[in-house]
Amino acid sequence: MSEAEGAPGAGEGQPETRTSDDAVPAWKFVKIKKERDTYAGELEALRAELQTTRTAAEAGSKHVARISELEEELGLVRVGLSDPEAVDVARTLYRRLPDDKRPASITEWVTSIKEAPPKALAGYLGTPAAEVAAPPRPTGNGRQPEAGGQPTADAIRNARLKAMGTPAGSPEWQEFERLSNAARRR
Repeated sequence: MSEAEGAPGAGEGQPETRTSDDAVPAWKFVKIKKERDTYAGELEALRAELQTTRTAAEAGSKHVARISELEEELGLVRVGLSDPEAVDVARTLYRRLPDDKRPASITEWVTSIKEAPPKALAGYLGTPAAEVAAPPRPTGNGRQPEAGGQPTADAIRNARLKAMGTPAGSPEWQEFERLSNAARRR
């Protein structure tokens, strides 16, 4: 029995050529190199596919995040917060809520507080501010009340407007002159 006949792989039609006991036969070396090259090519293809998948997943997660942002903005606009500053204020207040008391979405929270919003959001939500009482309108002939002492510019202006349609020396002109003189004495 020759060394080539007893060697593994002999009988597969490949000649066994060994130069020493620890050398790999050439046919086996070529076969392993071809397999390695095939696997290396497959590995590179899989790496490229993985990179494409990662890129698509990252793009998908970016799209999902942007869709969530847009849904939130649309919800806030629907509940009355369209001003970017108002949205920032609402987000800040929403984030400050304790986790156990925070609704699932900011839109739900704004809807729930719309009747009695925090002061920071009241103006943005169209909640009417306390109405300021209008100053009292002058009554009568436009004379300044005696307790006030000095006539106001409005009282003088009103007296002049009344006097303009009357002849000089009329009681209306006399009132205008009296108020004007009193204002000059200040």
